[in-house]
Amino acid sequence: MEQTKETIDELRQKIGALETERQQAEQAALEANAALRETQRCLTRLIESSPDAIISTDKQGNVVLFSEGAETLLGYRAKEVTSRNISVLYGDEGIRHRLTDSTRSRLSRRVSMRLQRSEQSRTVFPRNRGQRPR
Repeated sequence: MEQTKETIDELRQKIGALETERQQAEQAALEANAALRETQRCLTRLIESSPDAIISTDKQGNVVLFSEGAETLLGYRAKEVTSRNISVLYGDEGIRHRLTDSTRSRLSRRVSMRLQRSEQSRTVFPRNRGQRPR
């Protein structure tokens, strides 16, 4: 009988510890969600305030984001191109491939310049997205 009482007390302690752990996990999830919402608000404000054309596509090449800057610079409304393939902006495949290659080439030159600067200044470049400079 005494052993059963000890087992029951041990189980109650474990249940209490698990409940505390669940509450902590729930609080951490709420805080993470709040931080995510704030990040989304900041990114939305950044995109909306940028005069640059900001366009994002999914893996299939369908437009999922078309900024006001893109509307101004390209002359399309977001509702006209959202969910449509990005090729509607470029006409034919050849133009799209040339633009993609040109963008990659410019990005490659920027990374190369950063690497050259890093060798001179001992600063580590390039950094991964989301990482802050140290």
